[in-house]
Amino acid sequence: ELCMKFSIGSQSWIRCPLAGTIKAWEVVMTREQGQENLQLLSMITATFSLGLCTRSAGSSECQTTKTKTVHVEEQKAVDLK
Repeated sequence: ELCMKFSIGSQSWIRCPLAGTIKAWEVVMTREQGQENLQLLSMITATFSLGLCTRSAGSSECQTTKTKTVHVEEQKAVDLK
């Protein structure tokens, strides 16, 4: 199962699957011309440190495989490539 861990300061969230709204920000997956696109939208201007992680079947641990820092302006979606 593919999951993402989002961290802001000392707080972090793991979300599987990558859809849905979380209070101050939202991750949106769209499909255009057969290509999937993942975007981050924030209700406030913020810098996010995103970790892409995978969770093995039956495990509560999510192993980070890639980390990326993203700056998001208020109400402006940013592509997560």
